[in-house]
Amino acid sequence: AFDRPIRTLSGGMRGRVGFGFATSLEPEILLIDEVLGVGDPSFKSKATSRLKKLVKKTGIVLISTHSVGLVKELASRVIILQNGKIIYNGEVSEGISLYSEIK
Repeated sequence: AFDRPIRTLSGGMRGRVGFGFATSLEPEILLIDEVLGVGDPSFKSKATSRLKKLVKKTGIVLISTHSVGLVKELASRVIILQNGKIIYNGEVSEGISLYSEIK
């Protein structure tokens, strides 16, 4: 699949390629949207490990996710948006509690 044009890959494979590309860079700020929504458990485990390393060496990683588990593993701060407005900006455990109440 390495030599195939990206348009011929499945959605899941495109997501993996995109994740691999984005996490191979060394940006000051990295924005990731629901990155672990694609892939099997093995990919998700590898991707989470790679994200942990990236978070340590990158200045800012902003991850948009509904995965409370991912937030618990990676986040140092939580921002919750509702109808396009920030309703919470702060500590992880409080943010998770609030998110659990409103979802």
